[in-house]
Amino acid sequence: MKSLCGASLGLMLLTMAAVAQTAPPAKLKSIYINTADEAAQMRFWTKLLPCVAEEKAADCTGAIVRFPAKAPTGPSIGSTIDHIGFFVPSLEPYFAKVSEAGYKYRRIPTGNQIIIEGPDGASVELTSNAARTEPIRFHHIHFHTPQPREMQAWYAKVLGAIPGKRAQWEAGDLPGANLTYAPSNGPVEPTAERAIAGIQFEVDSVHRVGEVLRSLGIQCREFTAVSGANSFHTSGSFVDPWGTSVTLIQATK
Repeated sequence: MKSLCGASLGLMLLTMAAVAQTAPPAKLKSIYINTADEAAQMRFWTKLLPCVAEEKAADCTGAIVRFPAKAPTGPSIGSTIDHIGFFVPSLEPYFAKVSEAGYKYRRIPTGNQIIIEGPDGASVELTSNAARTEPIRFHHIHFHTPQPREMQAWYAKVLGAIPGKRAQWEAGDLPGANLTYAPSNGPVEPTAERAIAGIQFEVDSVHRVGEVLRSLGIQCREFTAVSGANSFHTSGSFVDPWGTSVTLIQATK
C-alpha cells in the first residue's frame, strides 16, 4: 500500500531507520464509531456497558467513545481495527445482559474474554480482571494487518509506542493503552467508512509528530483554532500506511 505522498511502504520503513527524532509517547484519548443510530450506541455503552454518558459520547475510563453521525459501510471486522478491548471486574453479569439486549457474542477459548458485536458492527472485547476496581477500563486497540512487525515499528517511531508482545501478538504500549498488531488472513480495508472509524491520541506537539510523519512520506494536516479567550486548540489528522484514520490533539500546557 502506498502512502498519501506516494512513497512505498518499503522506502518509508528504510527512511524510519534514518530519522533521528522519535515522538514522545502519545496518550489515547478517543475512539470514533460511525453510527446510523446514536441512541442505540448510547444504550449499548451506558446501559449494557457501564460507561458514563456525555454529549454524543461515552466515557469508558481511559478512552472516550464518540459517535459520528455516519452510517458505516461495514463492520469493524475486515478493517485495520478489528476490535477494541476493555477490562471489567467480571464477565458474569454480561452473558445474560448481552443476550437480552439482542447482541451476538462469542467466548474466547481462554474463558475470561468475550467479543460482542455491538451496534453498527463495532466489535468490543471484554476481559475479566478481578483486580480492576473500575466498572470498566480501556485496554487495547486490536489491529489486523498483513505487516504486524512493520506496523509495530511504525507506531513506535511516530507515537512512541514501546514495542513488546501481548500474548502471541506483536504489540506496542502507550500510557494507559496497548496497541496489538495481529496478522490478517487477507487484505484489510481502511477504517474511515467502517464501524470503528478511527482513533485519537493526545501528543505534546502536533507539529513535532507532523514533522516525523512528513519525513516518512505521510501527509499530516494541522489545524489551530481559537477555543476561548487567549486560548488555542491545536489538532491534526493523518492516515497510517495501512488505512487507519488517526487524529491528534495537543496537550494543554
